[in-house]
Amino acid sequence: MTAVDIARIAKEDFNASYTPKGIYGLLSRIGISWVSARSRHPKADQQAMDDFKNFVNHVRTVLPEHIELSDVDIWFQDETRIGQQGSITRVWHYCGQRPRVIRQQQFESAYLFGAFCPSTGNSVGLVLPYVDKQAMQLHMQHISKEVPEGRHAVVVMDGALWHQADLNLHNVTMLKLPPYAPELNPSEQIWQYLKQHDLSNRCFDGYDAIVDAACVAWNRLRVQLELIRSITSRAWFIVC
Repeated sequence: MTAVDIARIAKEDFNASYTPKGIYGLLSRIGISWVSARSRHPKADQQAMDDFKNFVNHVRTVLPEHIELSDVDIWFQDETRIGQQGSITRVWHYCGQRPRVIRQQQFESAYLFGAFCPSTGNSVGLVLPYVDKQAMQLHMQHISKEVPEGRHAVVVMDGALWHQADLNLHNVTMLKLPPYAPELNPSEQIWQYLKQHDLSNRCFDGYDAIVDAACVAWNRLRVQLELIRSITSRAWFIVC
């Protein structure tokens, strides 16, 4: 239902005349705005998601006994596909015209692995041709190299098959999200940002072009520490 629809109902049912702009103003005064809904998996468990926000207890559960909470850095990890069947997003264009953007029908793609530390803005990325346990092991090793001496990374991630506990390292420990709860992983907002700003409305000749574009987008992002902090920070995952 749009503002035009609401204005029509107001006129028909209450004999009140409003322009669409007037409807927006009226709704704004009572705290209502026109926003896009977020999708939610039908199997998502709201109670489990709420419980996960009692975050420090979950961290203690997975943390090696000799590690103090004060020595822990929280990271969030995820993967996203980048390829020839990419995203189409909004663009600036002349009023009254709707631009056309080519959407490829080929299937060549690569996968961008990313991990982000909200407290520092640091990030670790890899572009690989596949997702599996070996690829995840490589990413964990790169994360480990970025953990400062004397610190321990707790890396929050979803329950994908290749996210297996035996990939934990001496200074990196996995923490799994509840099932079907991608909204608890701020990496999703990073992917949205990258695709909106660098990787949408694109055509790629092949795999090498996809990798090049992914690397350029990543390298632009990773130096923007404040931006990464802003996108990934959440009030509920403070551990000390």
